[in-house]
Amino acid sequence: MDPVTGSAVTALVGLGVHVLGVVRQELRLRWLARQERERGRYVTALALALPRGGRLDEVRGDGSEVHLVIPDPVSEGGTVSGNVARG
Repeated sequence: MDPVTGSAVTALVGLGVHVLGVVRQELRLRWLARQERERGRYVTALALALPRGGRLDEVRGDGSEVHLVIPDPVSEGGTVSGNVARG
């Protein structure tokens, strides 16, 4: 192999490795975004399922934690009509 061909092959291999790294990162970020969307849906469903004054403390398998407290407007001096008490 002459030096020009060797340099071209080396450049193409280096470019290929770089492109594969970018593709890997793209796939990883998409996966993480999908995971976060699912977590958001899960937390929303939990918040809607908890009664007023309810509390949830959860430690997930990956070590992350969720702490939800749904305030009870009546016990906090608010109204039952859904108005938010402002302090």
